Amino acid sequence: MLNIIYNLIVLFFLGNIYFMLGIFASYILSIYIIKPYHKKKSKLYNLIQFILEIGLLNCLIYIFKKITHYILNNISFFENLDCTNKEYHSSALISLACFIYIGRRIQEKIYHLFKK
Repeated sequence: MLNIIYNLIVLFFLGNIYFMLGIFASYILSIYIIKPYHKKKSKLYNLIQFILEIGLLNCLIYIFKKITHYILNNISFFENLDCTNKEYHSSALISLACFIYIGRRIQEKIYHLFKK
């Protein structure tokens, strides 16, 4: 029973930290990095730009996860936190938070890249 309570507390903190970091990263990416689809440029150019943007987003997610686990492991309550535990992997939540800010731009790119 104590293990379940501990897992719920960890998930509560990790989920909130990941969600806030995801929103922050998305906000910064949407202002400085993510660009709208360039209709005057080729699909190849736009596809490469899209791949780079998604790759950067994935790198930020990885960095956020490592930083968060490092910080929580230095707090005595979380010192035994197992970073490999699949229950604590919240990449989907981070991606959802990111999609809140950059969703429309990503949808527009996908539409233009794959329309006939």
